[in-house]
Amino acid sequence: MSSEPRARTPTAAEELVADLASAAAHPTPSKKQLKKDARRAEKAAAAQRQRQQHVHAQAEAKQAEDFLAGNYGDVPAEETQSKAVTDRSWTRVRDLGAAELRDRSVLVLGFVQSTRSFSRMTFLVLR
Repeated sequence: MSSEPRARTPTAAEELVADLASAAAHPTPSKKQLKKDARRAEKAAAAQRQRQQHVHAQAEAKQAEDFLAGNYGDVPAEETQSKAVTDRSWTRVRDLGAAELRDRSVLVLGFVQSTRSFSRMTFLVLR
């Protein structure tokens, strides 16, 4: 027998460990993982499209001019006060329940304190 050491051959268990280590170093994705990645990519693309649509809609809304902007907002007190004397007869809100005013059109001066919507109806609290 010679004094040189013999070359050791790897056992089956050692070969399996080496194969697993190389597989971990260079993994090949499974079909299941590929499907998951495809779904994630689809979701990301859909989210990107939705963001672009949202940005586009906001840009259009900024460009659209509000033609009715003068019809709402804060109004100075001098614009709400009557300056001309007319022959119109104003009705007080507390007199609206009177029988002689039933089925007649009346003029009421006041401001809307609050509104509530219920189905197709809207309730106003006038002051």
